[in-house]
Amino acid sequence: MNDQIIIFGASSMIGKHLTRLLSDVELTKVTRGGSIVNETEKHKSLIYDLSDKNWVHKDNKFDVCVFCADTSLVSSLPQQLKIRHLILISSASKILKQQSTDADDRLLVSELTDAERHVTENFPNYTIIRPTWIFDGETDKISQKIIKLVRLTKLFPFTTNPRGKRNPIDPLTLAHVIKFFIDAKHSFGKMKVNVGGKYNYEYADIVKLILDKNNIKFMKIYLPLSLFIRMLQFLHSLNLCSSIRAFMFKHMEEDLSICNTALPEDLQELIGTKSDDFWEDFHEA
Repeated sequence: MNDQIIIFGASSMIGKHLTRLLSDVELTKVTRGGSIVNETEKHKSLIYDLSDKNWVHKDNKFDVCVFCADTSLVSSLPQQLKIRHLILISSASKILKQQSTDADDRLLVSELTDAERHVTENFPNYTIIRPTWIFDGETDKISQKIIKLVRLTKLFPFTTNPRGKRNPIDPLTLAHVIKFFIDAKHSFGKMKVNVGGKYNYEYADIVKLILDKNNIKFMKIYLPLSLFIRMLQFLHSLNLCSSIRAFMFKHMEEDLSICNTALPEDLQELIGTKSDDFWEDFHEA
């Protein structure tokens, strides 16, 4: 592969895996602070700071740009960059939470809509990938919030019916999905794809998987949603759990999963194989 590839968010959870998959390619990486992502690559990479635009000049031409940094920053891409094909990592929340009346959900959907609109209006060729919950059970944002709550309270408060479906996708499998579209960029001129992991879990089951993985013992309690909201308001009044929002409880009973049957068959097979590898390692660790 002789393509010129630039990755924004190369030190992110996804970017770290993607740079390893592309270790035989000379990459241009843009990260927070310009930190080195992976020193084991066969080819030297150019590494720049996300907040510093001084490296950008009119001769920067790239066959592929992968944007896996904060989605809202995609509109800040330097105009001097000449990009043939942009791959944006958005979120399945754009679709799954479109009808939500929750203020946090509506804000998220609005931000994702604006980011995707910027891409479709400013780039002639693009692939917008909307993954479900990007999950590793330890360091991803949702898992961290669950872990923080239980370590603080020693319990996890479920609603009376916490059976909403989730099919999270791990960052390595998602990196393989991105590479699939990098390799096949000439076959997909303008495309939006919703992507989830192979397996569906009920919300209560995935919470238990996270806490067991991190060896955290906890007590389960089951309460009506209205009591949850009051409990959370009380914790917020004590300046506790400020990062935990009401919508996290509201979604326990909702299905937030994506079916992969609309994807190309070879991509479905790839996701299935890589998901199997992830969950086998997850359960053995």
